[in-house]
Amino acid sequence: MLFRSLPPISASITNADPDPAGARITIGAGTNDGVENGMSGKVSGVKNSSFRLTGCNAVRCNAVVKAAVDDVRGQEVVIYRK
Repeated sequence: MLFRSLPPISASITNADPDPAGARITIGAGTNDGVENGMSGKVSGVKNSSFRLTGCNAVRCNAVVKAAVDDVRGQEVVIYRK
């Protein structure tokens, strides 16, 4: 029996603020979209931008990336389903 992984979820970064580790991002996808705390992802086309989601609610989640705020602001993210 073959198991197929579910396709990743794409979403936009709706806010980016400085963080001691790089940038704290808000992602415009939440539990209503099938994402949840602990899921991993990355900012498309940006180095050092892997993350784990935290603080998810129905419509948004947060994460911290090592990339600079200016590099991630307004970008798209890819969230990998478990």
